[in-house]
Amino acid sequence: MGNILDKIKKGADRVNDFTGKVTDVLGFFGADVLGLIEGRKFPYRNHFHDVLNMWDASIPNRNLWIVYIEKFPIALVTEVGGRSLVNKLDLQGTGLGGGNPVKWKSAKNNKTLQRYEFQRSPAGCTFAQGVVLPTEGYNVQTISPKNHRGLIPGLIAGTRADFVPLRIQFRETNTSFVDNIVRPWVILGSHYGFVARGPDDVKNIKSTIHVYQLGKTLAQTSNVHRKVFSFYNCVPTTVSSAELTYDVDTQMDMFDTSWAYTHYATEQLPDLPLQLVIDQIMGSGLMGVINKVTKGKVGRAIKKITSPIDSIKKAGKVLKGLGGKR
Repeated sequence: MGNILDKIKKGADRVNDFTGKVTDVLGFFGADVLGLIEGRKFPYRNHFHDVLNMWDASIPNRNLWIVYIEKFPIALVTEVGGRSLVNKLDLQGTGLGGGNPVKWKSAKNNKTLQRYEFQRSPAGCTFAQGVVLPTEGYNVQTISPKNHRGLIPGLIAGTRADFVPLRIQFRETNTSFVDNIVRPWVILGSHYGFVARGPDDVKNIKSTIHVYQLGKTLAQTSNVHRKVFSFYNCVPTTVSSAELTYDVDTQMDMFDTSWAYTHYATEQLPDLPLQLVIDQIMGSGLMGVINKVTKGKVGRAIKKITSPIDSIKKAGKVLKGLGGKR
């Protein structure tokens, strides 16, 4: 068999087109022989580097991400008789009257922490320091009949695993985001529960949280959203404890929080042929070839895509100029 393989390989070396008769002959001997001959001359390293140079296959930066919280409960900034709802609900739970000291009076801080620069800008929640995305999986079982002898047992899919809570880490600042927003939010969730309510209901304590993962494109160009995880009907359930000591003064305090949710989804963003957009911007000859094959259809489509990108870049320069005048 070895002599036959040597003859086949020598014959294949003298033929440039592997898609013709030689491929048919080699296919008769199996895919292993064909792979052996083709792989002997394949430029593995160059191919790997070429793939890494493509946007779709390049390795993203792990620290390019943002957290965006769509809305905060109305109850956080609602006061009744000069008392926050958190204080009112807690006093009702203990049976104490209105003569007790005012607690949880943080409506002013809540409004401050929900301002545009802290939450609503494209940078999302600036207090978020880390995110642990939940796992996914389901149980698998094997079904074996009695006396199945050497037969392989059947494999069946079982129950999907329960959702693991979303974990978000927030850093401590002078006006504490955790103690003014998340901690009372946890208490409101325990009082009001997860009942479905309208968006304007003061008892609606659910929100949607998006975790955007960013990708680089070109130098001096803003990052794009390459992937997003969206968690729906989110409610914080736990806040980690804080330890106050005199031994460390420069360490940045972090708080771990857990969030329950009903379901989630992931999406690749943006829905654009970014490699073609980059090639067009860089003046690659690839676009000319594609336009020739498609009679200009792809070029016109890319122009429609890049026109908004150019407008966004111009708007970004204007905003940057305005920011510098503050």
